[in-house]
Amino acid sequence: MKIKRIEITGFGKIHQQTFEFSPNNQLIFGENETGKSTIFQFIESMLFGFEKRIASRRDYTPKHYAGSFGGRMTFERDGKEYRLERFREENKGAATLFFPDGQTGDEQDLQRVLMPLNRELFRQIFCFHQEQLRDFQTIDEANLNRQLVSLGLSGSASLMKAQESANKRAEELFKPRGMNPEINQQLRELNELSSNIYALEKEQESFRGVLAQLQETKERVAQLTEEERYLKAEIADLQAILSEKKVKSQVINEMQQEQEVDVLAFQTFQEAIREANIEKGRITEKIARIHQELDEIEQKFPTIVNSRRRAEKKASKLGVYALVLSFVLSVICFLFLNGVGKFVGFPLIILGIIAFLFVGMKNQRNSFPLAKKKWEELVAELDFFNEEGREIEERLAKITRDEQRYLSQPKNISRITREAKRENADNEFLEMEQVLSEKQETQARIEHQLRNLHYEMQELLFEQARLEKNGSLDELLQKRSSLQEKVLFLVKQYAKEKTRVQLIANLLGELSVHQLPNLLEKASEYFAILTSGHYKKVFFEQKLCVEKQDGERFELISLSTGTRDQLMMSLRFAFLSLQDLPISPVIIDDGWLNYDRKRKEALGELFRQFGKENQILLFSSDERMREIYQAKGERVEHLQH
Repeated sequence: MKIKRIEITGFGKIHQQTFEFSPNNQLIFGENETGKSTIFQFIESMLFGFEKRIASRRDYTPKHYAGSFGGRMTFERDGKEYRLERFREENKGAATLFFPDGQTGDEQDLQRVLMPLNRELFRQIFCFHQEQLRDFQTIDEANLNRQLVSLGLSGSASLMKAQESANKRAEELFKPRGMNPEINQQLRELNELSSNIYALEKEQESFRGVLAQLQETKERVAQLTEEERYLKAEIADLQAILSEKKVKSQVINEMQQEQEVDVLAFQTFQEAIREANIEKGRITEKIARIHQELDEIEQKFPTIVNSRRRAEKKASKLGVYALVLSFVLSVICFLFLNGVGKFVGFPLIILGIIAFLFVGMKNQRNSFPLAKKKWEELVAELDFFNEEGREIEERLAKITRDEQRYLSQPKNISRITREAKRENADNEFLEMEQVLSEKQETQARIEHQLRNLHYEMQELLFEQARLEKNGSLDELLQKRSSLQEKVLFLVKQYAKEKTRVQLIANLLGELSVHQLPNLLEKASEYFAILTSGHYKKVFFEQKLCVEKQDGERFELISLSTGTRDQLMMSLRFAFLSLQDLPISPVIIDDGWLNYDRKRKEALGELFRQFGKENQILLFSSDERMREIYQAKGERVEHLQH
């Protein structure tokens, strides 16, 4: 492609101007701020579109011009002439392409016509800037070698830079022994997470064991609590029974004590009755002797036999009544006297009555000879005792009934005593106390177990809380899955960058095999022109080297800055010369530094020779370069303020 004409309607400081270009070598000369960079940016914008406005990029929107922003361009491609229009206000800045046959096309049609040229190739291969020279001056020898080889093989250093950038991006992603690359960090995090998951899985097993143990402990606590509740009820029942039995035993003891007292009194009473019966026997014997004496008296005194017999009968009854009365009084004394009085008063009364009877009978015997004299008195006294006897018989019947009830009390006591003795004999009470003691010991043991289980349960609950606090295994697994996806994505990016590095290396290798010999041959030719014949050869042996006319060889590091610039220019033009058809003009914006007068003349000669087959647009404010162009008869376009 060759640019024939541009019509700037409005772009930067230039508006309503037309520029014609030579199809070969041409210099656009002008001082600073005359529009050289504006024309260069206009050509790029017309071919590839207006760039978005950003703070770091110069804005070429006209400031003092109200017309349209944009313009027109006429260029030739493959022997055909095309006309291109582009205005920011029209069609959103898209291009309108006019074909040689009069048809129009759009942005896509323009891209197809320019193919394979695009903005990146245009800038990197066909445009020369001072900044590129400055970049080459700041890199080390190894990188300089690679970039110069890349420059010669691909027309720019971008291929090598792309490889370096790809390799840098790959190293930013991963290094075998790196710490900071992202994949290294993610892998460490993934390993740490996997370790945490492994530990948590182990803890989960422990956690399940803790839960099972906790459940078992809860069940055991519930079981022991139920056992304790049941045991407490049994203990309460036993305590109630034992309390009742203690009360009953106390009552029995008291009754036994009373029984012992009553039995002792009853024994005393029986002893007194036995003694009274003995005494009664003696009295009976005496009465018998008296009856015998009375019989003798009757024989002596027949006249008073009947009276004596009546008297004897009364006396006999009186003795019986006296005996009964003594017994009744004894019983009354026993029942109504308290304490020792029972046992002291009772015998005294008996003895008193016996003595009374004995004395009475004795007096009767002594006074028997005087019976007749006292007969009337005895009859009256006998009548009195008969009346008293009836009263005593009635009282005796009542006392007999009371005696039967009293006598039944020892039987009841004996029955209770026998029952208590039987219970004591069976050791029931002792057994119940033993059972109660055992159950209380069991209760104490259960309470101890419950305390231990509650303590164990608290520890298990604490362990459960700790394990739950460590995070859910599902969450960690999800996090690991996400992290694995991220690592996989980064690994793919790493593989992509490494593949790009390898592809570029393969491409450079392929170019080296097929293109490098021709490239070095052409570069040697151009380098000889630029150095005015001081160097005759450019060659590659592990690294790029040059050879002088006398055969002396130099590595890049040994060359001066200006000579390295000349070598770079030689390699770039060698690459461009090897292309079958030029797809773009070569645009140079003061693309030389560290050039003295002789080097500038040599550069002008290179441009002249190269321009025979290619279009060169050289933008410069260098007066020496203008003189060289004019001296060689090359076209010069002057820009004015």
